[in-house]
Amino acid sequence: MLKAKTIRPTRCKGKDIRCDGCEITYSKRDYSILFKARKISYFDFLKNTVCHDCFYKTCRRIAVKDGLAEIKVELTDWRKKMILNIKVEKD
Repeated sequence: MLKAKTIRPTRCKGKDIRCDGCEITYSKRDYSILFKARKISYFDFLKNTVCHDCFYKTCRRIAVKDGLAEIKVELTDWRKKMILNIKVEKD
């Protein structure tokens, strides 16, 4: 099972947060606004900081590579842990 951790705006280091996948960058202030509005989330995932879009693309890529129809990720968000079952549709 893969593990990911939500990066909360209050826990961001530095003045910006940047996705290592697509390089989309937001200031800490803008990320806080978008996070609270549930428009974007960043995750610590596989030793990278990734946005929600790159998170799902990476999960899909891993599942396809391993021939899986579903992939499980243990997501930690603040003090809560949950298991995400991400189903992968074949092209």
